[in-house]
Amino acid sequence: MRSIALIFVVLFVSACDNGSSNSGATVPEEARGTWRRGCLDSANSGSTQSTLEISETTITWISKGYNETRCAGDPFLETEDSLDYSHIGMVVTSDGIEATHARLINNESESNSEIMYYIDGLNLYIASHAENSWVLDFEHPFVKQQ
Repeated sequence: MRSIALIFVVLFVSACDNGSSNSGATVPEEARGTWRRGCLDSANSGSTQSTLEISETTITWISKGYNETRCAGDPFLETEDSLDYSHIGMVVTSDGIEATHARLINNESESNSEIMYYIDGLNLYIASHAENSWVLDFEHPFVKQQ
């Protein structure tokens, strides 16, 4: 199995641990809806396409992995993960941008993860956690679908 599909899950969901949710907090209105990221080619392992379906309390991550570049042909892997959303607060990233910090709870595995994201107009940028800081990925935005 190729690791390309896992790369985007790592970008989206990081710092896994067990914990409790901050109940009552919901996804901000501007983040709700369907967000798509175009095809991303990997140098040696095909390509992926990702979609985020964001509701008031849930984020669903849909990813398709392809053996070919430019997401050609039929996907060899399709994943869908629904995670409950719990707002933590606003934080400043290493880029100096105020981003939303949230906890994502996977009820099936009883684990939770943290995410940081920033919305600028119709673009949603996911931050990855590296060396004790969060770095926004401005090269691969998700675009809000109208």
